[in-house]
Amino acid sequence: MASPSSSAADPAQHKYLQCLTNHSSTPISQAIYFPTDPLYTSTLESNIRNLVYASDSTPRPLFIVAATHVSHIQSTILCCKAHGLQLRIRSGGHDFDGLSYVSPSPFVLLDLFNLRSVTIDVESETAWVNSGATLGELYHEIAGNIKILGFPGGVCPTVGVGGFLSGGGYGNLMRKHGLSVDNVVDAIIVDSDGQLIADKLHEDLFIRVVLIPVPITSGDEEKFTIKAKFNALFLGKTERLMGLMDHEFPELVPKASLEGIWAKMMESGKTGFVFNPYGGAMDEVPAAETAFPHRAGNLYKIQYSIGWKEPGVEAEEKYLGDIRRMYSYMTPFVSKNPRRAYMNYSYAEGKVYGDKYFDGNFERLVKVKTAVDPNYFFWNEQSVPVLPGKVEL
Repeated sequence: MASPSSSAADPAQHKYLQCLTNHSSTPISQAIYFPTDPLYTSTLESNIRNLVYASDSTPRPLFIVAATHVSHIQSTILCCKAHGLQLRIRSGGHDFDGLSYVSPSPFVLLDLFNLRSVTIDVESETAWVNSGATLGELYHEIAGNIKILGFPGGVCPTVGVGGFLSGGGYGNLMRKHGLSVDNVVDAIIVDSDGQLIADKLHEDLFIRVVLIPVPITSGDEEKFTIKAKFNALFLGKTERLMGLMDHEFPELVPKASLEGIWAKMMESGKTGFVFNPYGGAMDEVPAAETAFPHRAGNLYKIQYSIGWKEPGVEAEEKYLGDIRRMYSYMTPFVSKNPRRAYMNYSYAEGKVYGDKYFDGNFERLVKVKTAVDPNYFFWNEQSVPVLPGKVEL
């Protein structure tokens, strides 16, 4: 672990450590790992979920701050700004592109894995959750406190709450209870000036989450239900009936196209699709209610995946090429103008991604980002861009 004495031999490390110590209201030296520290590599690699970014050629942070107190977050932000360093923030490390722990510029990793507390208030049916907690830890804490409450979280227990909620948060219960972000009622945020924002949180800066009632079920009860069945007879020609059926119950994908998709998937033999159904409660929330716009009219979110174990750049390029070709092949069967996506540099370039991720909410998000982070401090390759000049919310 780093300490003032062990870091003094390296002037740069001493400079960063001194800055962090001066700006933190609680001891921070034991939470800082420089590349020479024994725990640096294990801490960095502990939450690298995409092994493409675990290679020796991947850029590594100048140092890691494994925050254990909110003041560590504040001091890290202030010192990165003071020394012109890029900041990457990681809660669970499930970013497919490694944007939470990789940067082409000199950067610092603020790792939140130590900030993982979950505090449940059964009476108000809410819970305060730290950004470093995983969804599995949140579920476990809820289940251990009371059996009649739950939370509509995600499908993977190791996903970090901070990144999960920031992107909207889809899961198996979203048709009944909406996205996870639809169940967030409050938050405590550290802004780009290192200031703690709470209590009077602006509605656009939207982590207290709402817990949902879970019905009590028992296999011993006998319940009688009604089953209804309807039969109909069409008094006309088959051609007319088929036309009506196609109009009222359109085929999502023609059989020939579906067979083409299967064949395309089998070309590499490693391509996978995950379909997450929308509808239900997802249709009840207006598209502009939150940053996540993909509501009524969307049937599924498709997650494209491919995995391989062969080492080397050649294998990586081959398999990434396979999944990109599969993605392109699906173009006729998905949303258009723009093709939507589940969660940028200049405004013009950012708009290409922004319209896919945020649709009609993009312009509003640009104004919010410009108002609260005008210097574009919180940045990665897919960030919402800022406008020149000052913007008031």
